[in-house]
Amino acid sequence: MTSEDLALLKAKEKGIFKTIETFKLNLSDTLKFVDKNGKNSKVLPNSAFYNFWALHTVELGGFEEIGSQAFENTSSLVSVSIPNAVKIQNRAFYNGKKIKELNLDHVKEIETEAFYQCNALTALNVPKVLKIGEKAFYGSNNLKELQLPATLETLGDSAFAVEQKNRRKLNVTSERVTPPVVTPGKNNPFAYAVNSTLTVPAEAREAYVNAERWGDPKNYKWCSLQLEKDMTATDTYYITYHWEDQDNLAGVRPNSVAPTLIDESSASYGADTQYRNVTIQPGPVGQDYQYEFTKVPRYNKRGEPAKWKLNPGSYSTNYEIKTEKTGDYEFKATYTLRTRKQDKTVSVNWVGGDAENRPEIKVQMKRQKWSNTSAYDEGEEITLNMQNNYTHTWENMVEYESGKDKYPYYPIYSIEEIRAVDGYEVTYSVEKNDKDVYPFDETGNIVITCTGEAIPEDVVKVNINKEREAGGTSLEDAVAKAGITADQVTSLEFVSGKVTAGDLEYIQKNVNQIQEFKCNLKDGLTYEDKKGAQSTVFPGWTFSEKASLTTVELGGFTDIGSYAFWKTKNLTSVRIEDAQIIKESAFSGAEKLTEVNIPNVTKISQWGFSKCRNLVTVNMPKVEKIGPGAFLASGYLNITLPASLKSISGAAFGVAESYGQPGEKVEFHVVMEGATPPTVEPEHNENSPFKDAAQTSTLEVPEGSEDTYLKSEFGDEEKGTWCNLPLKGISTDATVTFDVNGTLTTEKIPVGEMIGDKLPENPEKNGFVFTGWNTAKDGSGQEVTDQTVVEGDMTVFAVFDDLKATDTWTLVYHWEDQDNLAGVRPALLTPRLIDESSSAHAADTQGNNVTFSPGPAPQDYVYTFENVPRYNKIGEKAQWRVSPGIPAKNYKITLEEAGEHAYKATYALNVRKQDKTVKVEWAGGDEANRPEIKVRFVKRGFINDWVTEIEEVVLNAENGYTHTWKDMVEYESGKEEYPYYPIYSIEAIETIDGYETTYSVEKMKDEDVYPFDENGQLVITNTAIDKQAPNVSVKGEGNGDRFRKITGIAVHDTEGVKELKVNNTITVINSKYKYLTDIEKLGVKEGENTAVVIDNAGNAKSVTFYYDTTAPTFNWIVDNKTQAQSKEVRLETSEEIQLPD
Repeated sequence: MTSEDLALLKAKEKGIFKTIETFKLNLSDTLKFVDKNGKNSKVLPNSAFYNFWALHTVELGGFEEIGSQAFENTSSLVSVSIPNAVKIQNRAFYNGKKIKELNLDHVKEIETEAFYQCNALTALNVPKVLKIGEKAFYGSNNLKELQLPATLETLGDSAFAVEQKNRRKLNVTSERVTPPVVTPGKNNPFAYAVNSTLTVPAEAREAYVNAERWGDPKNYKWCSLQLEKDMTATDTYYITYHWEDQDNLAGVRPNSVAPTLIDESSASYGADTQYRNVTIQPGPVGQDYQYEFTKVPRYNKRGEPAKWKLNPGSYSTNYEIKTEKTGDYEFKATYTLRTRKQDKTVSVNWVGGDAENRPEIKVQMKRQKWSNTSAYDEGEEITLNMQNNYTHTWENMVEYESGKDKYPYYPIYSIEEIRAVDGYEVTYSVEKNDKDVYPFDETGNIVITCTGEAIPEDVVKVNINKEREAGGTSLEDAVAKAGITADQVTSLEFVSGKVTAGDLEYIQKNVNQIQEFKCNLKDGLTYEDKKGAQSTVFPGWTFSEKASLTTVELGGFTDIGSYAFWKTKNLTSVRIEDAQIIKESAFSGAEKLTEVNIPNVTKISQWGFSKCRNLVTVNMPKVEKIGPGAFLASGYLNITLPASLKSISGAAFGVAESYGQPGEKVEFHVVMEGATPPTVEPEHNENSPFKDAAQTSTLEVPEGSEDTYLKSEFGDEEKGTWCNLPLKGISTDATVTFDVNGTLTTEKIPVGEMIGDKLPENPEKNGFVFTGWNTAKDGSGQEVTDQTVVEGDMTVFAVFDDLKATDTWTLVYHWEDQDNLAGVRPALLTPRLIDESSSAHAADTQGNNVTFSPGPAPQDYVYTFENVPRYNKIGEKAQWRVSPGIPAKNYKITLEEAGEHAYKATYALNVRKQDKTVKVEWAGGDEANRPEIKVRFVKRGFINDWVTEIEEVVLNAENGYTHTWKDMVEYESGKEEYPYYPIYSIEAIETIDGYETTYSVEKMKDEDVYPFDENGQLVITNTAIDKQAPNVSVKGEGNGDRFRKITGIAVHDTEGVKELKVNNTITVINSKYKYLTDIEKLGVKEGENTAVVIDNAGNAKSVTFYYDTTAPTFNWIVDNKTQAQSKEVRLETSEEIQLPD
């Protein structure tokens, strides 16, 4: 069969298209189809059966491709068999309204509108199709079930859509694991499919609901089709066990885990709880061990998503457990156990018994896992003996917090009760627990005390004669053990132990040749008095009249007893630094003692150091009370008494043998360090503590306290003495001589009184000005006025100054501006001296302008004012005020005196460094073709002032459209609007085609620049301008832009449609998409129409269409003579008519 044969079927003069109902053409080896080029073909030509309205059944075996519009408008076609077809071109079965079933077993590609308005279609089989074009099955209103094969790759816009009025439910099954690609377009492939479902492979659900554009994970949809949930769907969850227990240091990490997943989505319909119990062999559970829950239900019993919560299981060893969800299907359980290491020490303390023959002790450590559990051996039994000092330590024993009050740490380490020790009673430092063991105390210690019968021990150890050390129960016992007699002891030092009153009595009575004695109560050495109490009082009479004694060292003794060293006439050295009280006659008669250092002594009782005839130096800085005769008959005459002294008795010092009797006069030189004299307590009518003081004696008191001493009870103002000691420098009257240019006058003025009216009137001297009285002729001494207090004889000079006298002044400029970091330190200084003594007669202002080239002014620059007049124009003293000038903006100036005629001006400027960052942000537009941005960075000295610097940088994708100028220097301006100078800003950038530019800061007043904000930031935002025209389309029935029926007008724009204008009728839209069906209200009329749609950006698009509701007429031409039907037909209509080729 040829293409001409097919053409014959629809030829006007021979065509049978109006009557043909069935057509079958099955190609085979004996039946071929030849195209118009004369070649065998398996392609059915375009429009082959176009408008065959009577055609009912078609069978085309062997044809692999059905041409465009091949069966368009075959409105009666019901049965179609094209078993070998692979491709169906566009509009091939367009308007096949009665086609009910399609079996397209081999078809791989179905083009645009191939089965458009096949609205009777109820069954469709396309098991191998790869591509379904746009509107391929548009209007298939009765298609309720649809199966899309796994081969389907591309699905066209509105492929299975229906009109809005024909909404229908469609149940779609897709065998494809990944969703097919929906060709770009604005419409859903399944538009107006309501309450419709989509069934896909279980593993594909997430891919569909998360697909780009058409996926809807929130509502679990794809292309508006509701995915059905697989109630049998399961997931795998991973549980990680993380241990914070110092790598199982305590050894109590479990060997098993028992995780449980609990669904909390519903109390009544929750999914079944998932239980597991896993034992690790060999244990314990490893770090970050991961357990895998498989086949965990995804939904609860009501179809809602299950909400799984982990219970990781708890263990009995006090782990603190924290559970967290670390991913959609991941949990982490962290087990924390606070662990420590502590040494455990057991020691045996022996009391009494035979120290040489103490037995070994066997000790067994025990371990309880926790309280109320049995105690088991921990390691081997250890032996305590003399070699290890009866002590053993188990180091770094691991424990962990138990949370219990009685045993705050587990395991419980303890000691088993030791075997009985013959001759000893055994006790423990801790109590036995209910398991018959002794737990270590909280510090990790146990002391086992073995108490035996007491055996005498050495009580005291001494060093005898510097060559042997001996111990004994007493000093006498130690001397005996040393193998010498008491008279052979010449040197004795107590080393350790306990010194008793009996030991010192033994010295007093028996040790008669002793020369050196040391007893320092420290390092384990104590002293016990007669009552058996520890004491720091060295007993009296111990060394009295021991003529052999030369050296004494006592440490730790606070009191030296009465007569303790009385008449030790050869004693030359005494060390008693800790002593606080020297009792009666303690050192009386120590004739060779020359120096005493008693830094802590507060009280010296009567006769304490009397008759120490060679004593010349005493250091007693803390003494408070000195008793009668304390230093009488000693050589201590040059005396310093501290300010701490509160009380002193009569005859405390002197050379007489006793008080109450006159003696030879002696010259005292006394220094009192206290401003207030101490209380004097007379003794035997001896008022003065300084017995028999000669008139040549002296007394020095603190300056200003002379009156206090003279007016005290034992002071004599007339004589100028205290306690008979003349105050140094005191006299009754002083001679004051006044010298006026060599003319002398004198006045007698009592010492201590002011000169007052004895001061002469101010003298005059021609050409000079009187400047005052002074103790020096040239005025360099002390100034003297009527308020000056006379301290002794003095000469006072009248001082004159030349009226033409001048001085030199200096002004230092000091800059605190980080070494001119801001670069605004001036190069010009304007120092000035201004006389403010008289407005009318002031001296001339001093100073000059100083310019530095090159600038700026140097650090600590000194300006000198030379020949500055000392007096104003009427002879008054000039009152000069320094003005450093204000050489630069914003410096804070501080002026201070730096000496006579010297000032210092400090200029402070607060300076900082701040990064300045400019960033360009884009909103919309073509991301791949964004242009480079040139930014001009401007540095200004002050607002509306000069531009000091401009720098241009380029921002692009490589630098992230960002640039930062590092450490830009600024200083405080003191202005609210611009608190820092200079002002850094950005010039307005050039206009970018297709974008609107905005800035994150406001433009500077009167300037086309944008200053950086307070944080040094500036953001330029370029927003794409919508230039895309909106879309408008007319929907209905007709041919091209000519419609016999209009169902509606659709408008769309991604940025929003403002209005639609049809002819002269305007309809407000204000929406991104709208489908308008009331065409009469829209302004549609018969004939030519123009529709204009305008978007919110002002873009417009117009379309012209035609509307004709008048049907065409159809008449056969009949031969009036024969009444035969003609082969011609006349079609009359106002529209164009399309005829098949």
